[in-house]
Amino acid sequence: KMLRRNTLWCVAVLVLLSLAGFGAIGWVGSERALHPDYRRYEWSLATFPDLDPEHIQVRSVDNVLLDGRFFRGAHSSLVILASGYGDTQDQMLSIAEFLHRAGFSVLTYNSRARVPSGGRYVTLGSLEQKDVLSVVNYAAGRSDVDANRIGILGISMGGASAILEAARDKRIRAVVDDSGFSDAPRVIATAFEHFVHLPAFPFAPVTVAIADLRAGIDITSV
Repeated sequence: KMLRRNTLWCVAVLVLLSLAGFGAIGWVGSERALHPDYRRYEWSLATFPDLDPEHIQVRSVDNVLLDGRFFRGAHSSLVILASGYGDTQDQMLSIAEFLHRAGFSVLTYNSRARVPSGGRYVTLGSLEQKDVLSVVNYAAGRSDVDANRIGILGISMGGASAILEAARDKRIRAVVDDSGFSDAPRVIATAFEHFVHLPAFPFAPVTVAIADLRAGIDITSV
């Protein structure tokens, strides 16, 4: 009986240690997913002297203050540029330049949790859809923007967010999706395999569950 009891205790301890290990790795994964590192670029606004920005701030529909730039073009057609996961509006400067040279007005912005915008978490598109909606609301209310000629170009998470919001908002007349993902949980699974060098299962589902709980979101819906 003593041997059996000790064996059961050992098994229980091993199970608890395994669960704790999965939980710790899931927490670290969720932290990296919700707070990605900032990217550094070889360019800045000063690199593009033709761009003369108007600094703007947009209050999102869920009360997050978004920081952005408006570049008035030769005509009132507007292209909104939505940057990728972990990126800022500086990622989009070269695209802004050639669109502006073509005569378009251009709007760029930092999505939530990318300073100086507010917000606590980057959510792989779950809440960034609200950022797109809020920016469209702002743009459609400007007197120098034709509300019937608004399009969006998004990269990665920006592309996914643009598609999701454009499916609901008829004011968005055109979408260009550059490398947008079709399945946010699969992005996390791929990250484990390629960057963390751990198998996607069971770590990715645990990470998704913890990230959902921390941010109050449903990543599986993206």
